[in-house]
Amino acid sequence: MLSRWPFLVWLGVLVLVMFLYTAGESFRGMTGIVETVAEPVAPLETARLISIDVQLGQSVKTGDVMARMDTAMIDAQLAIDEALMLESQGTIAGYQQNLLLLFRQFERTITDAQTQLATAKSDYERDTAELNELLKEQTRRDLLLQKRLISEQEATAFRPRIAALEKETYAYPTLVKLYETRLHEAQKGCDDLRTNLRVEAGEDITIAIERKMSARLNILEAGRAKSKIQLENYTLRARRDGVVSGITAQPGDVVNAGERILRIVAHHSDRVVGFLPEIYVADLRVGQPAAVRRETGTVVFPAIVEGIEPEVRALPGRVSPIRGQSIRGRRIVFKFTGEHDFIPGESVVIRRPGTMKVPWFSRLSNFINKKSAPVVAFSFLRRLIA
Repeated sequence: MLSRWPFLVWLGVLVLVMFLYTAGESFRGMTGIVETVAEPVAPLETARLISIDVQLGQSVKTGDVMARMDTAMIDAQLAIDEALMLESQGTIAGYQQNLLLLFRQFERTITDAQTQLATAKSDYERDTAELNELLKEQTRRDLLLQKRLISEQEATAFRPRIAALEKETYAYPTLVKLYETRLHEAQKGCDDLRTNLRVEAGEDITIAIERKMSARLNILEAGRAKSKIQLENYTLRARRDGVVSGITAQPGDVVNAGERILRIVAHHSDRVVGFLPEIYVADLRVGQPAAVRRETGTVVFPAIVEGIEPEVRALPGRVSPIRGQSIRGRRIVFKFTGEHDFIPGESVVIRRPGTMKVPWFSRLSNFINKKSAPVVAFSFLRRLIA
């Protein structure tokens, strides 16, 4: 055994290679990038850029003015809204009076039609009763005339009155129908007005008119408030604290709605985006702990898995260990559980807790991967046989 000690060395190396190959089957680490939280500063409407009030690299606070747009068009619209508001206040007041007058006219028409209808029905009943009595009396006098008990003059005394009453009672149904039609039309007009004004049961019409007029004024006021909000949006402000990292327009340019003028990057980020190779897609779960460090550093910062991209796709070229060769995998979002000093966009190394203590082992296992391990093992065996 002592004379063949190289055999023991090669055997140990072979065992080490196979151990490293087996260890490479499970996830130990990945590369990642500290998330960059950026905010594009862009106008909501197309306008000319008047001024940029910040400089590249300047720190800004929430609410600081970043840029100003030309407000000539919105100022003109706001002036029109103000004029319409003043004009509408007088118009609405007159309209309110007209509605009230119209409603009162409907009420008077209904009252008059009801009175006339009741009078016509009463007169009809009265005249019909009188006609019936006169007809009875005329029948009795005709009998007396036949018996020569009364004169011709006495027998025909009621005939003119009977003729007049017959014509009047004949015209009453037509007159009653006319009054009923007039009453129905007046009631329908009043009901339609109540429906349009949304008058509630038992509510006075004046309250409903005031409510409708108030709603119209509120609509006009909302339009004016909208114009004021649009005017405020022509002054572009920072939505969060950060640093100006880009300026893509100059004063005098016409900037379209949504087109970026500035870019703000947050000072700090609490998340890291990791790139997990496809062979380890099932090794991580949401909530698992992780350790993050710089590529050349030794200080470790704790984190947890916050989210996992549901699909496997091509990862950035910087993740591949072979230049020009793309790899596939999933994006993993980690969240720091404590303080850290990473810079947004910085490259980091993400591993399971505890594996950061032996970086040389990790580098060796990455070198002897699935493709290189069989070649190395075959080389060792060939030397052993020799």
